[in-house]
Formats: sequence, structure tokens, C-alpha cells
Amino acid sequence: MPRFNTAVPLLWLRLDAGRTYPFVPGLTIAPIPDWLRGDTGILNRCLSGNDRALLKECSHCLLFDYAAEALHAPDPGWVQGMPHSIQDAKAEQAFIVNLALWLRRPTPVGFTFVAHAPESNGEFVIQSVEAGHQPFLCLRRERDQQYSEPDLEAAAAFYETLVAIPRASSPWAAIRTLTIALRTMAYDLRFLLFWMALESLFGTSSGELAFRISQRIAFFIGDDDLDSRKIFAFMKRSYGLRSKIVHGVRAGAAHEMGISEESLYGLETCVRRALGIILQDRDMRAKFIDQRATVEKYLDQLAFSKRGDPPTGVSTAK
Repeated sequence: MPRFNTAVPLLWLRLDAGRTYPFVPGLTIAPIPDWLRGDTGILNRCLSGNDRALLKECSHCLLFDYAAEALHAPDPGWVQGMPHSIQDAKAEQAFIVNLALWLRRPTPVGFTFVAHAPESNGEFVIQSVEAGHQPFLCLRRERDQQYSEPDLEAAAAFYETLVAIPRASSPWAAIRTLTIALRTMAYDLRFLLFWMALESLFGTSSGELAFRISQRIAFFIGDDDLDSRKIFAFMKRSYGLRSKIVHGVRAGAAHEMGISEESLYGLETCVRRALGIILQDRDMRAKFIDQRATVEKYLDQLAFSKRGDPPTGVSTAK
């Protein structure tokens, strides 16, 4: 069966020059290969001048190595929805890698295109390019952050969990909303989308929503009682701003409503902490994915339970 490479140049990633970093089977973070760096044909036709200039500055890419019957052949391993090609699967996996990296540590790292190349006579030749991908946008305080080798290892663990999340689940709904939020720097929209992600996980259809969802989040991600109290107070204030946006109080300037980079960063941190807890704990994933009817009871009882102990009557089935 023919061999293929899919390369995804990672913008603004700084790693040791010339070094390849294993990620998961079939995927490495590798130096830009010569077949990509030296292409003067299809890349010139498919990429903008800005993308070509950014490629010159890239040192590493996601490099998928795999076998396929042909370019755009159906992906036999795809079980999540409508059939799609192996190359489509690689592009989606690149997106999930980017999210896994962000969950580990927000940085400006992202990508704008994906290149697919079959092997011919011992050389890889680009046959397909997917341009126009929008990279994640980070806050000013995150622009200088980069990844260490332990960060890459932790992101790989996140990735392996993310690819297994069922698409028809509250964690995946939160993930989809989060990725939309990360592509805009309109403060009011980004703020609202972060809240939508949290509501996918912690929302309730009954009771006083601002209090209950703030309490649920605070006790779920808080390290101790004092931390939970601080988070609760922050979330209550934040929910008030969320309500202003939803109900049309969007007076043109986000700062007029009190939406600052600091408040965005605090809300973003809550999203990352919540998803991190869910992704790293198999029992917790089961609660949010398979036991939605009981997860609400679990969340409401957190305030009265010893942290780390499951509340009475809540299943911890794996």
C-alpha cells in the first residue's frame, strides 16, 4: 500500500533545531522536511504570500506517516460520523493536536495549511494542500510562552484522550465552542463563547443559574476551600458580564462592560482547568460522557463532599 506523509507547519513554535520529537504512534513533531521546504509548484499556487513567508520562518511541523490506498481514500478507522478521507482525518487530528497543546499551555502556536504528499520513487511529492486554516489567537500575556519536552509529553496524553471523546457528548460540545472562541479576539464574543463552553459542562435547567453554575465550577476546579471561594466570587461577577452580552448590553466597547484581558484570562483558565480535570481522569470522563443524568447530582453535592471522594449515590463506573 502506498506510503503518505501529511505535514502541518507549526507557526511560532520554538524547539531545538534539527530535533524530532515523538508525539504518538505515526505522528512526530519534526523539522520541516525538504519536500515541503523546497516545493516551488503547488505551494506557490495554493498559498498566499503571507503563508509562504510564514513557512520560511517555521522550524517544525506535525508530520504524519501512514499508508493509504490513494489520495482522499476513505478512512477505515473513522467511526464518529459521516465517512471522510484519510487526509481529512489527518487535518482534524492536527487541529486536535493544536488544542491539546493549548490545553497544556496557551501559546501563539498554530497552523494555516496542511500538505499531503504520497511517496513516489523514494521521494514525497505534494499532491494536495488545504489552505485557509485559522490559527488560535492568544492573549498578550501568552505570546511569549513556549513548550518544553515535558509539555509535549503532557499534550500527547491530552491528545489521545481528546480523539476518543464521543462527538455527541457535553465535553465535545464544550471543546467545539472553545475552539471557536480561540479564533476570535472580539472580547465580548470570546467571553460569551468561553461561558457557553462552561455551560455545556456545568449548566443546569433548574434553579438560580448564576449561583449554581458558579458553585459547581468553583468546587469542581478549586484546589481547596479558599481557592473555591475565590473562584466562586470570580464566576459570579463573570456571569453578570455574560448576561449583559446575551441580553444585548453590548455598548460597542468591551471595556465599558468590564470585559478586560484579565477577566478573559481568568475565564479561559477556568475552562482549561475544568477540561484538564475531565480529560485526565477516566472516572470523571465517564460521568460527563455516559452519566449525564447523575453528573448534575454529583456537581451539586461537591460543595458538601470531601474533595476527591465521590458523593453518596453517584456511580463511578469506568
